[in-house]
Amino acid sequence: MTQTKKANLVNVEVFADAVTSKIPGNLKLYPLAFVQNFENEQSGSISVPQYEYIGDADVVAEGVAIDPTLLTANSVPLAIEKVAKAVEITDEAAKGSFGDPVGEAEDQLTASITAGIENKMFAALATATLSHPATGALTGDVVIDAVALYGENQDGEKTLVVNPSNFGSVRKDENYADGKIFDLDIVVSAKVPAGTAYVVKPGAVGLYMSKDVDVEDDRNILTKATVLSADAHFATHLRDASKVVKITLA
Repeated sequence: MTQTKKANLVNVEVFADAVTSKIPGNLKLYPLAFVQNFENEQSGSISVPQYEYIGDADVVAEGVAIDPTLLTANSVPLAIEKVAKAVEITDEAAKGSFGDPVGEAEDQLTASITAGIENKMFAALATATLSHPATGALTGDVVIDAVALYGENQDGEKTLVVNPSNFGSVRKDENYADGKIFDLDIVVSAKVPAGTAYVVKPGAVGLYMSKDVDVEDDRNILTKATVLSADAHFATHLRDASKVVKITLA
């Protein structure tokens, strides 16, 4: 008689690699983040540099030596956090001819870990110091007024991050076309509170992640099931407050 064993159900290393590889593509803020990986940091905190501006360039006369400016940086301590989730697959599910329980577990754990990380990334966005209050719907005029808060640094890539309930007014705006409003890309996420939106430049949020998602399995002999747990260690913060404008609709 053929036995369905744990080894037939899931290869933990392959499973972990699959979950790890899928997370970046599922993080909506990933393209807007400054991302670095770290290893062997399972608790405590990490220190990340925050550089200070060297100042505007000086006018230097011919033959006069340039006075070097010291490049300085402060270390910002960030607490490492862990998100984790586990699922249990019974032998009946594993042996049944229906569905793909291992593939479903992979998808579900990927979505769960991704959501846990992204919750903290959106919380970092919420600490934005540049704020634009507005009345009424989220229109192109509101977005342009928010972009104006960048001052003379309005050029370059920008993304409007918006709640689904406010996206409708954006799509109805005459300046909306091909998934953009003016020159801003649009990201729609329910993790943005209704009545709030963000104009974000790349590198605004810092994301520091453990290189791999940890996946472990264990056999529950009482329920005749295999337990799969996944966890990821990470830290995130608002890395550059000058790159985010928070729009608040009255």
